[in-house]
Amino acid sequence: MANTPKKVLIAVDGSERDRSVIRQALDLFGEGADYVVISVSPELASVGAASVSYATASAFSAPSLSHFADGLDIDAHEAEDLAERVAGEAGMPNAEIVGEVGDPATVLLEQAATSEVDVLVIGASERNWFSRLFEPSVEAAVLNRATCPVLVVHPTPPVPK
Repeated sequence: MANTPKKVLIAVDGSERDRSVIRQALDLFGEGADYVVISVSPELASVGAASVSYATASAFSAPSLSHFADGLDIDAHEAEDLAERVAGEAGMPNAEIVGEVGDPATVLLEQAATSEVDVLVIGASERNWFSRLFEPSVEAAVLNRATCPVLVVHPTPPVPK
């Protein structure tokens, strides 16, 4: 079997773990792979009713709530800008950049199918027990519904130069 370049979808979210996720993907799949870097901005419905309920509305500042009312186009552009920034910082100038709005797990799986990727790379969630009770796990949803291999990457310390 010929060793063909792989197509790799890497999900980023703007967190510190993004660098580690990308570095490990590059180490595993090499410079010859085709990379798609995606960031997904959750739509208002995906954030959940609890986000605008009385009990938790006080946790959000007024600018934070107005951000969701700005429209999905702005969120998609912001997600694309984030993916482009992360890819640029990681030294991936030729990566395909995608910014989407929606349920993160659904969008990631749809993009993996659309782009016909060989593997989907996501960062492991480092959440406490309380957040696991009330927030759906993107990682678990992707693992349960993916039709392609999924690599869940745990952050590692940066390699000294």
